[in-house]
Amino acid sequence: MLRLAWSTVKGRRGGFVAAFVAVLFGSAVITACGILLESSERSGVPVERYRAADVVVGAPQALRVADDVDPLFAERATLPAGRVGDVAAVPGVRAAIADVSVAVTVVTADAGPAVGHGWQSAVLGPFTLRAGRAPAGPDEVVLDADLARRAGVTAGGSVRLAVGSTPQTYRVTGVADLRGPSRRSAAYFTDDKARELTGRPDRVDTIGVLAAPGVSAGELARSVEAAVPGVVVYTGADRSDAEFLDVGSTRSFLSELSLAFGGSMVLVIMVVVGSTLALSVRQRLRELALLRAIGATPKQVLRMIAAETMVVGILGAVLGVLPGVGLSAVLLAAFTAAGAVPDDFRLTVGPLPVLAALVLCLVGARLGGWIAARRASRLRPVDALGEAALEPPKLGWVRLTVGVLLVPAGLAMAVVLPWSLPGEGSEESAAFSAFLLVIAVGLLGPRLLSGAVTVLGPVLNRGSGVSGFLAGRNAHANSRRLAAATTPLIMGITLAAAQLFSGTTATEAAQRPPTGCAPTTWSRPHPPVCHRSSPACSATCRASRR
Repeated sequence: MLRLAWSTVKGRRGGFVAAFVAVLFGSAVITACGILLESSERSGVPVERYRAADVVVGAPQALRVADDVDPLFAERATLPAGRVGDVAAVPGVRAAIADVSVAVTVVTADAGPAVGHGWQSAVLGPFTLRAGRAPAGPDEVVLDADLARRAGVTAGGSVRLAVGSTPQTYRVTGVADLRGPSRRSAAYFTDDKARELTGRPDRVDTIGVLAAPGVSAGELARSVEAAVPGVVVYTGADRSDAEFLDVGSTRSFLSELSLAFGGSMVLVIMVVVGSTLALSVRQRLRELALLRAIGATPKQVLRMIAAETMVVGILGAVLGVLPGVGLSAVLLAAFTAAGAVPDDFRLTVGPLPVLAALVLCLVGARLGGWIAARRASRLRPVDALGEAALEPPKLGWVRLTVGVLLVPAGLAMAVVLPWSLPGEGSEESAAFSAFLLVIAVGLLGPRLLSGAVTVLGPVLNRGSGVSGFLAGRNAHANSRRLAAATTPLIMGITLAAAQLFSGTTATEAAQRPPTGCAPTTWSRPHPPVCHRSSPACSATCRASRR
């Protein structure tokens, strides 16, 4: 069967090129999306200042929203200072060290921004003194080696640092060094001074936990979660999420984007392959009728077309993997250039995305081929010869019924549900309606195209004379073939519009005050504060925080 399928593919290359190209590009896009999705789960940036901490404890960094996507906070959520004692009392904790962060700028030199902390948290790095001593007074500071070099100071010198718009001169009592690369420069004050500079002396950003001898990080994390409610515990590579807030937003962005485009591409492959193979099958009805006349069973015809589909699918899926790996790197570079992903975020290329792309492409192609071959394999030889000369005027009742029912369902999801669903659920329902309407177009394509030709034909063909008349009559007579060729185009435009305009719609909604919000509280660029809990108010307020 495979030998016969390969011979058919080689003999009719033109009929299988579109299916091959669809699977090829689909495999590349799904591979790229899979790599980005795996990277969002397994990759990130190296842990720096919390490298010596076994466990990092922080506040929840997302707003819990029932039946909706939890939006991430752009600014750090802090913990009460009393949580440090609660964590320190957990069995298995050797030390619980509070950490606060404050943005500082070197005024006396073009050294760039840095982040100030309390000296007690330096052991979490671990930072070690290269020269000098630890800060002991409110006007003393320890700089990391890179910041001291760029500021042009050494231990015993002075440096002018600004927190916000308030500059102050500090004595550099020491220069510290962090083992390994550093993403951000650090300046260390006394613990009291660091808390004072934050403006929230009763709050801490995170708590670094050192485990007692013989206690593993996983065991300690479970103990802290059980003993201290309302906190989030990070271990291993996830500690960088607590250290760098942009890592968490990057993971969320990449996972949502990958799932959206990857799922869309599977549907594209299925529809495009089904449409192109349906057109190829219709062009071969005489051959299929001859096979049926000499004794081929419907199951054998179906197996032959399935084998042809698998040959094209395997070739396209395998050849699309390598371009997909390159496409993932290109997409990451584009996201980095746009500022959506940090410069030091790295891809994780493993075998799982490749295997997932191969399986999904083959499944999509197989389903598309089965849909295209199902009716042709059941035709009697005489009926197949008749349809080869003239298309059947009617659609199957199942196809017609499902297509008609999907139209109001898609319109309801696009118009009715967004008014009743809160938050991002309304946006997702409108986007999902595009899939339903695309499937409806695929099922009702011949009828819709015949109607469009009837309505628009006289207008478009005005002045074309006989050629326009013949084009219109040919479109009516071969509406199935025309639908097989135009459905992939309609689907591509619809899915692209749904992906693009859902984002622009949310952005536009965030730029104007929603119904039910107090106008005095709507001031950009600060996020609005809604005084009512209406769905429109909560949805737009959350959209403005993105």
